Amino acid sequence: MDLNLKKMWPALAASLVAFTTVVNADYNSQQKSMTDQSGNQPKMQNNQTMVTNGKGPDMMITPNAYHTNTVFFSGEALFWWAREGGLEFGIKDPAYDSTYNVINEGQMLQPCPGWNAGFRIGLGYVFDRDGWDLDLWWTNYNNGQGDCDDDCSELCSTVSPIITMWSDLPPTTDDNIRAADYRTKWKVDLNIVDLELGRGFMTSKWLELRPFVGVRGSWIIDRYKINYSTLSGVETGAIPVPGSPTAVTEDEISMRNKWWGVGPRAGLNSRWGMGWGFSFYGNAALSLLYGKFKLSHSETLEGTTSTSTFEDVNELNYIDRWETGRAVADIVLGLEWVHDFKGNWGLGFNFGWEQHLFFSANQFWKIARTSSENIQVFSHERGDLSFQGFTLGGHIYF
Repeated sequence: MDLNLKKMWPALAASLVAFTTVVNADYNSQQKSMTDQSGNQPKMQNNQTMVTNGKGPDMMITPNAYHTNTVFFSGEALFWWAREGGLEFGIKDPAYDSTYNVINEGQMLQPCPGWNAGFRIGLGYVFDRDGWDLDLWWTNYNNGQGDCDDDCSELCSTVSPIITMWSDLPPTTDDNIRAADYRTKWKVDLNIVDLELGRGFMTSKWLELRPFVGVRGSWIIDRYKINYSTLSGVETGAIPVPGSPTAVTEDEISMRNKWWGVGPRAGLNSRWGMGWGFSFYGNAALSLLYGKFKLSHSETLEGTTSTSTFEDVNELNYIDRWETGRAVADIVLGLEWVHDFKGNWGLGFNFGWEQHLFFSANQFWKIARTSSENIQVFSHERGDLSFQGFTLGGHIYF
């Protein structure tokens, strides 16, 4: 038996070498048949390209979605409105629980934002290296205040005075500061700069994806002014005004919240083709920014004393600065039309809806006093700041 095995080993080895030679020759024949006359690798049935290192297939990659070695310019008009949590300034038509002497019903009043225009411009380049692209974007938007029945940028008068929510004036015992007239002004200036490195590729004939990473820089100036007039329920003997004050006729609170931050950003853009150059697009991204808040808060009074009047008396003035991190979320949905012309240049237009959410952007101090012990109470609102609305734009590449 051992002798027979020794005689079989040379025959088995020769058979294995012959089989390997046949398989390798067949594979090389297939590779040559799959390569076109120009030497380029063919497209696979699933729109993927086979890449080899000369010894066999290395990996499967998806084809580029954009022409390489091209420059693009983009411009967009923004029609947005802004909203920020925690800006309620008064309670209208309050109802009291006489048993516990608390407010158990009423309508909260807050600034009413209006639609305002902004812009976004972009510049980018698609490299020959695997179709990577490098893009730079600048977004600028400034909001204004709209006209609402319950919010006035000019002086508003009410039949039933509202309860103030931001006044530092001391109230009389078991009472609330009330204002028969009021006006508010809220304004936000937004600037965003994004630098992105991404790659657009086709996953199928009609679906394009573009993952990207980058850096975002953002700075926001948030201003809020509240004016309460024709006040009642004020303990005039406890306010810092010389000359025995008898009444406070106006209380104005001015606040400014400045923020800047820089940090990483990552996201995914998608385009879902429909034909004839039209496609739906949906983009999402998340940023983690580290930056600095600078907050200022002042309150001034006007009124009368037993012998005269006073105005622009500083009730309080606070300034605060601190560094911290904030998250920002972006989402975009819309419709796009793109057309390629001869000579590797093209033109496109888009119309969509966007929303950008800055978490815990409201850092205004709310300062109020208790009626029983005349103690100041400080609180941060910590509401989110969002920008949302329509975007209309166009781009050209060549």
